[in-house]
Amino acid sequence: MQSKIKRHFFFYKLLRPAAYLVTKIVLNYTCKPAPDVAGPYIVLANHTTNWDPVLVACSFKRPMNFIASEHAMRMGFFSKIIGALFIPIQRVKGSTDASVALGMGSMPTKR
Repeated sequence: MQSKIKRHFFFYKLLRPAAYLVTKIVLNYTCKPAPDVAGPYIVLANHTTNWDPVLVACSFKRPMNFIASEHAMRMGFFSKIIGALFIPIQRVKGSTDASVALGMGSMPTKR
């Protein structure tokens, strides 16, 4: 599990600047850096487009963990890449799932 977490942190830090550049060019997106809050925290965003996780991540320098609907993890090769690089917490859409909250508590907060 430690190697997966290190891989997640590495790719988050590697891809975040590239994602910001792409969103700046494609969507003319700019954002203010989020404050560096100590300790674990939850970011809630009104998710209306597929770009939203990328746009939110552009504001945060610290690696984030994402909650993903289980249907997003059934998209073949793309899902395998997301799963390997970012270790999303999977959630079944339209149901109450306590395992999501437990999964959030078990994720690392290392910088």
